[in-house]
Amino acid sequence: MRYTRHYEMRQDPGATTTSALEPALLALSWDTILRDLYFTQDTGCPEDAPGLLEAFQQRVRTELGEALDDAATALEQSLQRLCVESGVETFTQLAGVVPDATARDRIRQAMKAVARELARKALDRALDELLEQIHQRILATCSAAGLIEEIRALIRRLLSKSELEVFDVLTGTVCANSDLAASARSTGSDAVAYLLRARSKEWVTESDKRVCTICLGNKVIGELPLSSRFPSGHPTPPAHPGCRCWLRYHTGTPFWVTL
Repeated sequence: MRYTRHYEMRQDPGATTTSALEPALLALSWDTILRDLYFTQDTGCPEDAPGLLEAFQQRVRTELGEALDDAATALEQSLQRLCVESGVETFTQLAGVVPDATARDRIRQAMKAVARELARKALDRALDELLEQIHQRILATCSAAGLIEEIRALIRRLLSKSELEVFDVLTGTVCANSDLAASARSTGSDAVAYLLRARSKEWVTESDKRVCTICLGNKVIGELPLSSRFPSGHPTPPAHPGCRCWLRYHTGTPFWVTL
C-alpha cells in the first residue's frame, strides 16, 4: 500500500491569492529602511556590501513582528493536518489496525512540533526569496524617488504568482501536490514510524522513465535503519523539487501497538 504525497491539482490554477503578510509588507516603513540600509549618502547608487542582504532580511523580519508569527501559525496548522493524515496511514500500515481516538490524539500531539519546524523553515525560505528580489530591485536604481511604490507593486505582483510554491507559502497555501506537502507527509510518516519502533525504511520510486538517478540511487540501496540517510543525503523524500517518491517501513514481526 502506498503512503505518499497526493497529486490533486488546484481547483483554479490561474487564480490569485491574497497573502496574510501582504498588508504588513506593504505597510512597512520602507522610507526608513531605504535610508538606513541603502541610501546612506545623498548621492550615488547603493552598493551590494557584504552582509547587506542579511541585514535587510533581518530588518524586515523584525518590523513584521506579529504578522510573521501569525503567518507561521496559519502555515503550521495546514502542515499539521498533512502530517497527521500521513501519520495515521503509517500507523495503520505498521500496526495493522486503524488508530483509535486515543492513538489519533497522540499522533496529533506528536505532529505539532514537526509541523512547527516545517512551517518556520518554509516561511523563512519563502520570505528570503521575496526579499532577495526586492533587494536586487533596490540595487538596480540610483534614486529613492518613486522606489517605495515600485517595491509595493513588486510585492503585489510576486504574491499573485499562485503557480509558484514559494509564494504559496507566503499566502498561507499548502498545495496538495507541492514539495512542501510532500515533505510534511514524509516527515509525519517518519515520526510515527519512530514511535512504533519500525525496524527499517526503504525508498520507493514510481518505477517509470521519469525516475531520476538521484532517487534510483536511493532505491537500490534497499532497507536502511530509520536514523540513516539515503545516498542523496535525505532521510525522507522529497529528494528534489517534483519528487514523487515515498518510504515503505518494515517491522520485524507483526505486532499490536498502543500509543
